[in-house]
Amino acid sequence: MNRELLGFALVVTAALLWATLGLFYKTILALEPNFTPLNIVFFRIAFTSLIIFLAQAFRGEFSPKKVDWALFLGYALLGIAIFYPVYAYAIDAIGVGMAAILMYTAPAWVAIFSHFLFKEKLTVFKLAAIALTFTGSALVAGIYKPGTLRLNLHGVLLGLGAGLTYSFYNIFNKMAVQRHSVLDTLMYSMGLGTIFLLPLNVNAIALPFRNLKLLLWLLALSIIPSLGGGFCYVTALRFIPVSVASITANLEPVAAAAFGALLFGERMEWPQILGASLIIGGVVVLQLKRG
Repeated sequence: MNRELLGFALVVTAALLWATLGLFYKTILALEPNFTPLNIVFFRIAFTSLIIFLAQAFRGEFSPKKVDWALFLGYALLGIAIFYPVYAYAIDAIGVGMAAILMYTAPAWVAIFSHFLFKEKLTVFKLAAIALTFTGSALVAGIYKPGTLRLNLHGVLLGLGAGLTYSFYNIFNKMAVQRHSVLDTLMYSMGLGTIFLLPLNVNAIALPFRNLKLLLWLLALSIIPSLGGGFCYVTALRFIPVSVASITANLEPVAAAAFGALLFGERMEWPQILGASLIIGGVVVLQLKRG
């Protein structure tokens, strides 16, 4: 298997793992009504970074003196600590569907930043793939539904801000994995992100330790989609351009919708099926000529 094909396969695997997030979030919120999605994010990255730290320490590969702290502080602040609250506030202001649609502008931001930072080409194929996957994501998110378009300037700016900061997650990962191992990249970014998010989650600190089932679900969340998906995605960035990876990762909402239909009987409407087809088409277009 050549390097590009391996990178593509790793991103697809990451998207499939991330698509299970909905299952975990639904289950955890049902187990603990006092939890918020931001609380789940906090424990997800906290437990993931702790698991990696223990593994690295056991293997004797924990060496903080060699870490590019400035890079990881920027990553944790912009790609984690600002992104998640901004996205949460965007959902509150304009609804889940519209906030998700605006967040899917991230691949466009990534393509622009990567062009200047990593000299990745802005090809016609790449631009077409961005247009197809964004349109498809908007349809899957339900842009055609009357209640989705809850627009106001404040909410739209928050949604676009979520897309911008989510693009930093991709850019910083690409920068970090060029200088550090995949596990170190995940551990330091999530560890620092945990510290930044701690003030917003103080009231929830004790909750998982009062409910064993909740704790086990949080650990499973940390290991399967968070560590598993993150490891696959960051590893892929060693083999393919970050702009290509970001666009390909838009397969996540397609897989999430499929999982929802299979596990919860959630019916996909025909515009959503069309949207899923456009996303898949965009990823196929991207493979016709890689930038």
